[in-house]
Amino acid sequence: MAAALSAANLHRAAQLVAAVTPAAPIEAVLRRELAPRRDLPEADRHALARAVAAYFRWRQWQDPGAPLPRQVAGALDLQARFAADPAAVKPEALAARAVPGWIWDELPWAPASPEAAAWLRQLQREPVRWLRARARFAATLPGALDGCVPAALPAAAGPTPATAFRHTGTRDLFLTDEFQHGQFEIQDLASQLVGLACAPRPGETWWDACAGEGGKTLHLADLMANRGLLWASDRSRRRRWSSKIAPRAPKCSITAPPTGTAVRTRRPARGLTASWSTRPAAGSGRGSGIRTRAGAHPPPACANSPPSSKNCSSMSRRRSSRAGGWSTRSAR
Repeated sequence: MAAALSAANLHRAAQLVAAVTPAAPIEAVLRRELAPRRDLPEADRHALARAVAAYFRWRQWQDPGAPLPRQVAGALDLQARFAADPAAVKPEALAARAVPGWIWDELPWAPASPEAAAWLRQLQREPVRWLRARARFAATLPGALDGCVPAALPAAAGPTPATAFRHTGTRDLFLTDEFQHGQFEIQDLASQLVGLACAPRPGETWWDACAGEGGKTLHLADLMANRGLLWASDRSRRRRWSSKIAPRAPKCSITAPPTGTAVRTRRPARGLTASWSTRPAAGSGRGSGIRTRAGAHPPPACANSPPSSKNCSSMSRRRSSRAGGWSTRSAR
């Protein structure tokens, strides 16, 4: 993998790594630095993003005193070895270096257990790009997009969603005609399973109380066959209906209220069939789940110190009490 990255791109990757800070996470840096670089081939931008992710996945194995380009190259080599044979990295090393030490006090497994080893290996794998096709396009999407493979889940996980696909290609999916016409959304499998667990039916009324970018809201509409009433809200102003979901709604055959008729309230009107609130979900499935009561799930374990359950519960209650809703009718 490192051999495929030129010396110039290794230095570019090192510069991207150096730009990452707690205030500027990886996604923000990659978006800021790579999106405008149309002078770089798409394959190079893709390789740079993979290199930065590999560095942070394997940086505890690198010599901190070595130059950053050499550390990036070492991380890429280790990622390639691990991809070829996950047993090449011992579970004991993963338990000591891949996660913070306090996490073992929060998990039901011992660091040396088979369950812990399987979980740690999953964390170190490169994330899969998942797509969710709208139900009416699920049969034709694999033929339209190269590298589009239907999802396959273990039997114990329940039925595999027919609209979930794993994408292995390198095309910029946002530029495809299929995406521009609303035939699919880029949405990780964990988030898709949340919508299926809710199992909404046509004609029901649902409230997505933490709508974020709107992926699960649009999934709800598709599962409801675009018949019913949806409320979508988020405590972040930049993530509210008008800026995130509204531009995509027409492509998904969702009808928004006419201008001036969407009334913002502190909470939706009575008559809810059900409501949900979810934490942000990652490609590995960490951080996704239905919150049935305030504080039922603490945030993902990604900090250097253990989270405070008391603070998380308090924040969840505040978010629930302050959530505002936009009435959005979903109809054919």
